[in-house]
Amino acid sequence: MLLKSAFEEFFPDLLRFYYPSADKVFDIKKGFEFLDKELAELFPEPQKQGGGRFVDMLVKTYLKTGKEEWILVHIEIQRANDKNFAHRMLQYWYRIYDRYRVDITALVVFTGSKQQKRPFRFRKSFMGTEIIYEYNIYHILDHTEQELLAMDNPFALIVLAAQKALLMNKIPEEELARHRLTVARALIQSKKYNHEQITRF
Repeated sequence: MLLKSAFEEFFPDLLRFYYPSADKVFDIKKGFEFLDKELAELFPEPQKQGGGRFVDMLVKTYLKTGKEEWILVHIEIQRANDKNFAHRMLQYWYRIYDRYRVDITALVVFTGSKQQKRPFRFRKSFMGTEIIYEYNIYHILDHTEQELLAMDNPFALIVLAAQKALLMNKIPEEELARHRLTVARALIQSKKYNHEQITRF
């Protein structure tokens, strides 16, 4: 999937976009390890439920303290609402923690319509026993085009490109072409992407 590829290729900027203190917390110079194989081993069962589609990323990164840190980035591309979504996020957390016993920060990026439900918490309580699991969420429509273009972080342009992709089936082709041109111009002006990277958007 193109969105996942963009998230992987520009992962440092992704961290800075979603976590304002990223440069103070993570040792970005040490690089990252994308653990697709390990994630597939943890979740071998089919993850399509009710026709939904989603892509998951498990990324190993490092703290500036020298301690290893694991990041679970869950990219939600399912437009339909899923009543079991929060429970699935809990499953991700406890399976990863049970195997690796390291700290985990989870992020969900929703890419559906403005009306899409955005669960951010799983809660279960029974006779004095309670579990609450909360995780970070973001929707690609949380920022306007003007806000994204004004940001210094080039990852904002990837979010903008994702917004335009969401509009593909909702606006005339001529209008979509104009939106794509806006993104392309912003990518060129940022001077942080080469020609090949820009054409991917």
